[in-house]
Amino acid sequence: MSGHMRGLIALLLLVTAPWAAALEQLEVEYVRPGVDFSQYTQVMIHPLNLERTKVIPPAWASDQSRKHWDLSADDRAFTQQLFLSTLTAEVEKDSRFHVVPFTGPGIMELEVKITSVTPFANRDEQVVTKGSGEISVRAEFIDGASGDLIAVLSGDQSVGDSYQLNSIDTNRANVERLVTAWGKRLLNHLRAAQR
Repeated sequence: MSGHMRGLIALLLLVTAPWAAALEQLEVEYVRPGVDFSQYTQVMIHPLNLERTKVIPPAWASDQSRKHWDLSADDRAFTQQLFLSTLTAEVEKDSRFHVVPFTGPGIMELEVKITSVTPFANRDEQVVTKGSGEISVRAEFIDGASGDLIAVLSGDQSVGDSYQLNSIDTNRANVERLVTAWGKRLLNHLRAAQR
């Protein structure tokens, strides 16, 4: 099987693997024709982009004021650190793959941007919600040698799927489960491309 075909199969697995429901809604927007995904054994993970993330209060919120619905500096720092450490840990569970702090041949860069967040409750509300909220995400895969865009995935994601009391600990645990699912998916994509 050609590397290009393995790459397409791997990308389809990245989007459709049944065990990782967290990513079922991501859609493939673009795959560069002719890319041999089997060449990538290293990943450079860019910092999670939260620069222009819009926080959209849920429709049922009585207070729609932005000051009550912004991501705090602590939330941003925690999420960015969790994103890098969790994806790194998941990818490096297979000794064939490494996360590196540089780019070049054989390296696939990953840039993830969260464009919007809809929390189901304000951080101070003592309510039970099903999950913590929803996010809209865009993931770009870039060839480390050429800088060419090789694939784009995007879509909406649920952050958590069980009924729990709204709290910072619950919300952070839900984010960690989602990012862990992303890391498992990335590792499965890398493995499938090597077959």
